[in-house]
Amino acid sequence: MTSFHIYMLLHYRLPLETLRLMNLALFRLFPQQYNKYWREYKRVMRLVDIFSPYAFFKGSFDDSNLECLRKAMVNNDEMKLFDFDPVNIEWDDYLINIHMPGVIKYLLK
Repeated sequence: MTSFHIYMLLHYRLPLETLRLMNLALFRLFPQQYNKYWREYKRVMRLVDIFSPYAFFKGSFDDSNLECLRKAMVNNDEMKLFDFDPVNIEWDDYLINIHMPGVIKYLLK
């Protein structure tokens, strides 16, 4: 179990289970609060499961072959046709208009 999961267990899951037991002992006087917090906890843990491979990825990438190919393209028509220089990507526009709408549409259902 990762340190993050241990943290979530101790700081959120354990108090939630305590709230559930108190709710049972008090004849379900406040089920709405428990259900609300439980749904929120499950939603956060689902997002953790989805994004953890990207957030905790320890690999490295080597783009030297791609850079050699890009430098070998002397023809401007080829460079315009195959423009794969990451400097030209507008990352703010990509994240706001493409990535986040896709995350909302497909992952947060």
